[in-house]
Amino acid sequence: MAVSACDAARASEISHVIAPVPLTRAGVSRRAALFGLGALAAAGPVSGAGPHPDAALFAAMDGYRKALDSLNALVDAPDEDQDPLWREFKAHADAIRRHRAATTEGMGLQLRFIFADIMGCDDSFRAAFHGDPLTPALMDEMTDYRMALLWDMAVHAGPAPVVRS
Repeated sequence: MAVSACDAARASEISHVIAPVPLTRAGVSRRAALFGLGALAAAGPVSGAGPHPDAALFAAMDGYRKALDSLNALVDAPDEDQDPLWREFKAHADAIRRHRAATTEGMGLQLRFIFADIMGCDDSFRAAFHGDPLTPALMDEMTDYRMALLWDMAVHAGPAPVVRS
């Protein structure tokens, strides 16, 4: 059977990968030993995991949730008592909208935010931001398949938001 020019070229390209590699006395290839040392040097000192990539998003969501809870507690209060909370609430909502999620957790949080915002009822906010189960009344409101799909994606992306640092 004849070997095509393409097959011969591919074989020569990968031959160095499958060719035996000389080993050190310890039974480790020099290439692996040098690569390992280089990787350790490049990594620098071990300092822990660092902040979550979506820490700013989690902080904005926590502020949004706290402002919303405070507004709900002041529903009968005069406007001048509610105005600072409304400004805080809107600032956190803007931060959530502007943030580009870097993780699945962050995307799930934003999907929950969109779901609650579109549904616009207390049950949706409690489900999205506090992890409460969907109420029968809320499920009845979700007649549009897009809302059910949005909620399903939010739930599968991660649990209700928690404070992150």
